[in-house]
Amino acid sequence: MDLSEEDAVCAPESVSLFAIPETLRRLEQQREQMQAELELLPELDPVLQNDAFGYHGGYLPALETLPEEPRWTVDVRFYKKAPIKKVVLVPAVDRRFSKVQSYGFPRRFRVSQIADDGSVRVVKEWMSEDCPDPGRSPIVIDLQAPWPDAVRLEVFRGAMEEGKEYLALDELFGIAKNEVFKAETVEVSREYTSLPYWHRSFLVDQQTNLGIPVAADVLEREGSRAKDYSVEFEEAPTKPCVIHIDLGRNRRLGWVSLYPAKPPEGILIPGYGFPKKVELKVFQDTKEHLRRVQAPLAQSSYEVDPSNNVHRMAGYNRLGRWIEITVSDFPEHNGRRVFSLGEILVGNAGETYRVKEVWLEGFPQGAEQGSEQLIDLMSNGKPAMFLQEWLLKLRDREELSRRLQRHTAWIEELNGRWDQFFERMRVGVVVALVLIALSIAVIAIVQRVRAVRKMRYQISRDLHDDVGGTLGSIALVAEEIGSSGKGDKTLQGDVEELVLLSREAFVSLREVIWLTDKSTIRLPELLERLEERCQRMLRGVDLSVEREGEFPDLVVSLTYKRHLLLFFREVISNCARHSGAKKVSLVFKTDEGLLTISLEDDGCGFDPERSFKGWGLKSLKKRADEMQGEMLLKSSPGGGTLIVLSVPLRLLTSKLVSSYQTSN
Repeated sequence: MDLSEEDAVCAPESVSLFAIPETLRRLEQQREQMQAELELLPELDPVLQNDAFGYHGGYLPALETLPEEPRWTVDVRFYKKAPIKKVVLVPAVDRRFSKVQSYGFPRRFRVSQIADDGSVRVVKEWMSEDCPDPGRSPIVIDLQAPWPDAVRLEVFRGAMEEGKEYLALDELFGIAKNEVFKAETVEVSREYTSLPYWHRSFLVDQQTNLGIPVAADVLEREGSRAKDYSVEFEEAPTKPCVIHIDLGRNRRLGWVSLYPAKPPEGILIPGYGFPKKVELKVFQDTKEHLRRVQAPLAQSSYEVDPSNNVHRMAGYNRLGRWIEITVSDFPEHNGRRVFSLGEILVGNAGETYRVKEVWLEGFPQGAEQGSEQLIDLMSNGKPAMFLQEWLLKLRDREELSRRLQRHTAWIEELNGRWDQFFERMRVGVVVALVLIALSIAVIAIVQRVRAVRKMRYQISRDLHDDVGGTLGSIALVAEEIGSSGKGDKTLQGDVEELVLLSREAFVSLREVIWLTDKSTIRLPELLERLEERCQRMLRGVDLSVEREGEFPDLVVSLTYKRHLLLFFREVISNCARHSGAKKVSLVFKTDEGLLTISLEDDGCGFDPERSFKGWGLKSLKKRADEMQGEMLLKSSPGGGTLIVLSVPLRLLTSKLVSSYQTSN
């Protein structure tokens, strides 16, 4: 899978739920591929850098807004005949902390290329937002054709520390023709100098904190090939120490690079055993296969203090077969002079030349042994790389690492969403099971209620058919007996009482059946039942019923329903048994929030001040009080009777704290 296809993978927040498994599979594949590619790319190896930290622009007061003019300007000019195609910015490091981290890298800046006519063209900028912290990895910026030989760095906002802005850079490389070229001049608008640590010349001295340019050794070579060359001098050398290299034929020389050796275990000296003076000579092979000395190179002698950096010597594109490298002024360790090198790499335009033969002159006896380690293309136990290729690979590694981090974050986010989905699914299943169980329970309760209601209905019907029929038969027989015994007044009175009791029992039975059959009783229905009781109990009486006002369709509570029925039954029973009335008037009325029920007859009447057994006047008064209502009783001997009950409508739906029990 081509990693460029990652753009086809949507961001996690836009991935639909059911697309997560497939997206995760693709992301995992890409992550595995990126991890495999990372293993092939070189790693940064933190090194100890004693001096030449780079360029420091000094400290300036921090500004809240971005200035119109740059706070620091750096102009770098390279070799005229080597137009620059890429610029590499190497972050400086902060040596104050044990963990090596970037130091002073600018946040808002732009890089421009300067043409021969002096015109300036911006090729890369971070002006609308901060440049991401590169860490220790270099930033590679591509220039544009026509390729320039000068570049400009303009910094508008530096790094921040304690309310101040500052700027620091380790190195600025220029790459042209697949080679790293050293700048010829550096001009800065502002500088902080602290030798031997900070100076503008250190910006282009080609010494960095990045370490030795070596590749990742996937073969993990061991043994003699993984070692660097090293020899000790028991006495100071009396002759020049020369390393002879034969390329096998004439080649155009770009660079001859000397790699520092890896110090022995336990030694932390940077540039261990590296000679402090180096001289380079190139010899051409003639047609007669004679060794011809060429004119001296533009620079052939070097005073070296590479620390843990490669020392690069320019071949200036000279044609030659033999190379002589004269080394001297060796460092001492434990009282002995030491010469060590990791590798001598010869090449041009990114091509590495294979060395046919190497031999030593002027070195101690036995120094030839292991000299092949100088040209085995290995340094520090890993394959040696040219500087420009290594810098670009470091750039690639940083970009790939960021993409890998992004993919890992996407995978974690999608896994989190997927786990959350399953968690919700589990909760949903539990809730569904609970709902199903509740539904089953509710259905069972409903079915049970229906069964009870059905049974209650059946009992009501049976009571009506059986007991009601019996009571009806009793009433008919009593009436027949009364008709046949009209001459006997005592018998006639007993029969009439028996008929009245049977009617009352029959009406009460119907009310019980009605109450049993009803789950809720509304006010209009209750009044109809009261009217029906009156009609059944007062047969042969001229009965008039009136309704005044509006009767709300409210549900009457069980307590009030019972009190009203029993109160009314008592009143009707008294009227039927004792009054001997010919006319009775029943009025239902609602007015100003009150329900009023009045019953008036033209019967014999009585004196309310006297006590009459069976009339139940105290019971009626008590029930009215229990209902928080009022009862009015008017009666006189021979003047009929009027009973009025008034109850607030709002209380009909309430449940009383206590209920009055009577014997009726």
